Amino acid sequence: MIPSLQTVELFLFGFASVVDIALLLVIFDRVNRENTAVWLKSLVASTALIHSGIFFRLMIDDASTLAATPVDRVLVVLICVGLLALPSAMLHAALRLKQTGILAKPPLDRRYALLYLPLLVLPPITVQVWQSQEVDFISLVGSWKSAFLIWLVFANSASILGFLRSRGKYTASGGDLFLSRLSLILAFITLSAIIYVAFAVDTAYEAPCRLLTTLSPLGAALLFVWHSLRGRLLPLIMERTVGYAVIFVGIMLLHRLAIVPLVRSMGAKTNVDFFWIEGMMIAAVVLCIPTLRRRVGESLRYLLSTNVNQVRDEMRGLTLRLAQNGSNDRAELLRWFATDLRRCLDLDYVTITLNGDAAISDDIKPEAIAIRADTGSTSSSETQLTDRQRLIHNSVSDHVRIAERGTLESQKLEQAFTEEDALMAVRLSFGSTCGSVVLGNRLRNDRLTSDQIVVLALVIDQFAATLHHRHEQNILQQTQRKVLHQEKLSVLGLLSGSLAHELRNPLSSIRTITTLAMEDLGPSHESVSDLRMVVEEIDRLTQTTNQLLDFAKPDQQRSALVEIDPIINRIVCILRHLAKQYGVELTIQLDCPEIKIASTESSFSEIVLNLTKNAIEAAREVADGKVTVSSKTDEQHLVVAVCDNGPGIPVESETELYQPFVTAKSDGNGLGLFVVAERVKEIGGTITYHPNEPCGALFELRVPIHSVDSTSER
Repeated sequence: MIPSLQTVELFLFGFASVVDIALLLVIFDRVNRENTAVWLKSLVASTALIHSGIFFRLMIDDASTLAATPVDRVLVVLICVGLLALPSAMLHAALRLKQTGILAKPPLDRRYALLYLPLLVLPPITVQVWQSQEVDFISLVGSWKSAFLIWLVFANSASILGFLRSRGKYTASGGDLFLSRLSLILAFITLSAIIYVAFAVDTAYEAPCRLLTTLSPLGAALLFVWHSLRGRLLPLIMERTVGYAVIFVGIMLLHRLAIVPLVRSMGAKTNVDFFWIEGMMIAAVVLCIPTLRRRVGESLRYLLSTNVNQVRDEMRGLTLRLAQNGSNDRAELLRWFATDLRRCLDLDYVTITLNGDAAISDDIKPEAIAIRADTGSTSSSETQLTDRQRLIHNSVSDHVRIAERGTLESQKLEQAFTEEDALMAVRLSFGSTCGSVVLGNRLRNDRLTSDQIVVLALVIDQFAATLHHRHEQNILQQTQRKVLHQEKLSVLGLLSGSLAHELRNPLSSIRTITTLAMEDLGPSHESVSDLRMVVEEIDRLTQTTNQLLDFAKPDQQRSALVEIDPIINRIVCILRHLAKQYGVELTIQLDCPEIKIASTESSFSEIVLNLTKNAIEAAREVADGKVTVSSKTDEQHLVVAVCDNGPGIPVESETELYQPFVTAKSDGNGLGLFVVAERVKEIGGTITYHPNEPCGALFELRVPIHSVDSTSER
């Protein structure tokens, strides 16, 4: 059965109307609205009015209700609006392209409104149409058809001339080819209109000429929209939805106008209801073709998802925020991204796992780490993975970048996803960064569309690249700090050699004078013990200056054994005068009699002296300054603690305590704690700092205790 001419017209104009409406949705979309010129909107709207008006006139052609005639007259008026505005919009486009190119927002010029003056004849046309008893469109518009034809020929001819003269001046890519095609389409529209109005009316060729004349403006609209918007990315949802809508409505129109009459005819002859057979055939085709099945499923996801645009905007914002937060510490970046991704996609949870093949930052070791953000939590935290969660994270690799529940081949893996309420896992890989991101179920219990999954994968790739670059920056900063440290040590070596050379002679003179004074006073004088202490300190300073001359060499007396309590007593006795001068109470709590360590007396004295002196200088800044030096044993270690109740050490300075030339004191040189750290390293001990609650500082020295076994080993 061959469809009738009216059926073919109904299908063609219905399909053209759907395409016109799709184009209107595209150019008036929020993303493209500001990037579309006024003349292009007018052109597409005029084309839509013509095709939609003709389509609905054909739809009500057989209606016999009283309301059909007024509706038909309204549709005729809408068609007239489109016919009058179409040449004006085309002429508007030609002049604008010649003057300002295809700019979406050219400088405002109200003179272009004069091009739409033909719309002023719309009121008398409306009156004539409303009063006429005719049914045919050409008969309804009457004498206006000649005036319209003249206006159409003039406007299109001027537009063609304008487009052709713009060739060579229009610098856009493919501009000359676009203008040539557009000129050909306009010439075809003009020629077909002349043939239809002047020669084909009331002839056997009227129907095909009418079809060609009225459908040809769709070509110009499609060409203009494609050329204007092809360089910009349309929203993914709009692009897919419009395409599916056009295809779906086209199939429905074809089914309604061609297949339904055929099925009815066959059903009347065979007494078989083909409706159910047709439905079963369509379902079988959809189920048997994987590509079609995926497309139908994807369309249903779009249809059932209520926040497609919101998710798209949230992911775009997440990308921008990721670029802004790229300089954060790697651990902080992990916690932030997990929390923000969970919020953007409305997920139950997000877990990010990094494998242990690369260090994350100074405070996170290069073992595996998992960061999890749950519903209701304002921030994410480190967590331990169960075996089932680890199985989910290991389900992705370089070959399988996305594992989604419901599409997994392994039954065990599918069960793990279901039991953990996991929606999908995405591979996280770039350079030194290797791991995965697991997404929990959405709070709406819906699924992500394929386009949303693609965008999500791109965002996660960007996040992986950001983590990698942050890791590289950390390595670079650490290298720079090491280089700076070596430079400081080099400068310190030069300074120490110079200072040692300058100090040795004065120290020698002071020791000689002190020794002579002791001999003059005699052994029984009360000041001899103090002078003897001065000589001992001079000898220690002389040994220190010798070490400064060659501080890089290991201490030759490291294996000597010293008792620590007498040394602490002596240092405290020396510094009591300084503590008294600053008004600081200096106390000792020694509990290590006869405990020995492998060190030199000068090295251990230098450690205690620097720590105690620093504590006294810190405690002088408070009203009731107190400093306590204590010693005790802890298993196989000697523990010496020096604590004060001063203002303490700023948090930002804790990481640089033992660096040379770093100090928080206005009169400090930044070498005291550096020397302490070097001496502690020489004797095989450790030095740690703790805040002394509620205020102050506590330095704790731990050194292995000498034992008889260790002596025998040596």
